[in-house]
Amino acid sequence: INGVIIDVEKWANSKGLNCSQTFGEYLDDPQSTAEDRLRSRGGCVSSIPFGSLELPAGFMQTERPPAKYVRAEFNGSPAIGPWVVYPKLKEYIASEHLPTEPVTIEVYTLHPSGEMSTSYLIPLSGP
Repeated sequence: INGVIIDVEKWANSKGLNCSQTFGEYLDDPQSTAEDRLRSRGGCVSSIPFGSLELPAGFMQTERPPAKYVRAEFNGSPAIGPWVVYPKLKEYIASEHLPTEPVTIEVYTLHPSGEMSTSYLIPLSGP
């Protein structure tokens, strides 16, 4: 997903758009889906639409409706998050008997200090 995010950041920067927060959206459960069948999306987080800008081929703009999530925060490299954060998230979800979707969204924030933080969002399913 890193290459996709880099491509989107380059495009956004070339258009003068803020791309200080990026995301990876992982659409499948890696424990029950073969690695070569895992699907994901990546891009910039924006609170405002890019308007009438023409998007490059393969790019799309979507809006995520409000929803309820299990959320975790991690300061440090997102590369180690899966080993540090995911086990704790799974433990919490199981202990609270929360119904969740198989999707995970990771929002990456590069802070002015150069530090990076990741917000992990797992959508709750049902009403």
